[in-house]
Formats: sequence, structure tokens, C-alpha cells
Amino acid sequence: MFSIKYQMRSVSILGGGWLGLPLAILLRNKNWKVKVSTTSIHKIEDFNSFNLVPYLLTVEKEGYLDSDFLDSEVIVICFPPKFKSENPEDYLLKIRHLALSISGVDKIKKVVFVSSTSVYEDSDGLKSEPDADINHPLFKAEKILAEKLTHQKVIVARMAGLMGYDRNPCKYFGIREFVVESAVNYIHRDDATEILAWLVEHFEESITLNLSAPNHPTRGQIAEIVCKKQQPNPKLKTKKGKIINTDLLQQIYPKKFLFPDPLKFKYL
Repeated sequence: MFSIKYQMRSVSILGGGWLGLPLAILLRNKNWKVKVSTTSIHKIEDFNSFNLVPYLLTVEKEGYLDSDFLDSEVIVICFPPKFKSENPEDYLLKIRHLALSISGVDKIKKVVFVSSTSVYEDSDGLKSEPDADINHPLFKAEKILAEKLTHQKVIVARMAGLMGYDRNPCKYFGIREFVVESAVNYIHRDDATEILAWLVEHFEESITLNLSAPNHPTRGQIAEIVCKKQQPNPKLKTKKGKIINTDLLQQIYPKKFLFPDPLKFKYL
């Protein structure tokens, strides 16, 4: 009688924040060995409580990332740029050095980069994956990863506006003017984590995908139905804004969205 030793699949998630931590927990529950990084020492105990392997890491403009953290089959890059306080060129330097760190690790087979639908210009019309603004810093980051990681599959997940739980669009409507007739491009965090986990587990080709709920109600509908009241001084325009096309995602993703309609998202 004999047994075959089971080797747990491994993933490293760079950025254990509002999206990265629930993704880490979901993959751990699927029996992955999950390493997850944070820049805050106060989160280490929380990560340990979820049976995750925590790392205190900061991505720098120079130097290589911790080799032990990168000792995984899959890397998920899940830290958003802070363009309001960070020079875009500094962010791109970080991505370049991160790519150089990853490219030198043979064990890594796949990299999932969480990007944003902000790579599309804010003009009217349907926006598909080839329509990105080539001058946007995030598009440049995507390009750096694709060019430098020639031995890994690179999956770019362009995330629409993340909502759900404590992220409620109503609080933004209360402090900002908005275009009532413009469509929203939202995705519930539960759907975002489910799709990212599926890409980590099952998808084995390089691809760029838009991640958004398939329904796109207007901001006026969100304000009236979700928030139960209309913003008293809305910024009225005829502009409808951009709508994110998710046809490619829906062609390859075999599951149904948990929350396809932003008018029915659940919040705390």
C-alpha cells in the first residue's frame, strides 16, 4: 500500500488590501498555499488568523522583491497606483523592477495583473479591450509586464469600479456632482474575487480582460433606487459616458455573475 504525496498549489498575492485579502482567503479555502503581502505590520496577525503566509513588503523603484515571496507558481499583482500622490513615472519604475524580479524565477508560470478600466478615455461609447489609451500609465504598466515576462503567461484584469460591502456609491453622490444620464461601470467585490480566483486556477493563456458587471444602469438610477433619493444639485449633461464591454470575459468565464446588476448590489 502506498500514497502519493499531494503538492499544494502556491500563489503569492502582492497587496492584501480590500480586494487582495478576500481573494487570498478564497484561494486558501480552495486549498492553495497563499502568500500575501502588506505594507502595514498591523495586518500580519489578521493574515495569520486566516492561515495565510504574511509578508511585510514594499515595492520600491529600485532593487528586487523578496525571492521567498516570489517562490510560487502564480503571482497576483493587486496594489493600485496612487496617482494623486505618486508620480506615474515612479509607479512605472516599480512595475519595471517588479517585472525583472518575476522574470528571474522559473517556478512562476502565470502573472495576474489587476489593472483598471480607467485605461479607457472618458468618452461616449462602448469600450472593448483594444480601445485603451496607449498613453495611460496603467496601459504602460500592462505593456511592461507583457514585454518583460516572456516566460510567463500574463493575464491583465481591467477592473471596473469595485463596489459592495462598505463601498457604497451613495456616499460619493453625496459629496460630488454627477452626470445623471451617464452609465455606471461597477463590479461587486464578490464577483471580482470569484473571477480572479478562476483565472488563477483555470486560465492558462495570456489575455487582457474587462471585469465589469454586465448591466450598466445610469447614475441617476443608482441615486434613485439604491440611495433612495436624488442628488439635490446634479450636474446635468447629455453625455452618456463610456460603457465597458465584457463580451470577451463572458465568452471564457463559465460561471454566472453573483451580482450582474449594480442596482441590486448588497452593501453593509
